[in-house]
Amino acid sequence: MRKLLIIPLLIFTFSKNIAQKPRDLPTPFPTNKIDGIYSGIEGHKLLNNNENIDGTPYAYPFMDAKVKGVEGTTKMRYNANNDEVEYETENGNLALLKLPKFSDIYFEALNLHLKLVTYNYNNTKITGYLYEIIDKPTVKIYRKEHITYNKAKPARTSYDEAANANFSKDKPVYFIKKGDAEIVEMPSNKKKLIEMYPEKKEIITQYFKNNRVDLSDSKDLQKLAEIL
Repeated sequence: MRKLLIIPLLIFTFSKNIAQKPRDLPTPFPTNKIDGIYSGIEGHKLLNNNENIDGTPYAYPFMDAKVKGVEGTTKMRYNANNDEVEYETENGNLALLKLPKFSDIYFEALNLHLKLVTYNYNNTKITGYLYEIIDKPTVKIYRKEHITYNKAKPARTSYDEAANANFSKDKPVYFIKKGDAEIVEMPSNKKKLIEMYPEKKEIITQYFKNNRVDLSDSKDLQKLAEIL
């Protein structure tokens, strides 16, 4: 990777795209403050946390990633606890600003696009990152990965052992977008999915009869998307 320069800025911008918390997440640093520009990518400083925490908020290590519209690749990783994309610089790591111009990040080693999108979850509109696993004109399917922060637990009695704070990986949540409709959580049962596609009711019904389909499994969803 070529040598790149970080230029400190004294500019503050405000964005309406700050992610709302889909679950009980720690509050991250504001994502509207520009602390540096790195090869055309704008970011802010990370919150330093010296707490002794077991585990990691990262599902994957730093790896080459391509931001659509930005030349070259940058080492990036996704923080699945606070829903931020971090990237390496010569003077420390920064978190990518949640702006439309940085909304499509491609991780080459995973062959996955991480998209900054607005979606509906638990009756709340959230702007945050989802992995795009299917991209078709008629249907798009996304996967939300989240890692929960669990507070430290002191020993209640002399017989108990104290537990450090830790990170634990949650079960992925899937989302679906039909055509130009909003992104919503994947239906929990097959009947509701069929109701989303009344024009393909017979085809989908027959597909479910002939195949065992788990609506919370990436491979099954990729096969199902072929008929949607």
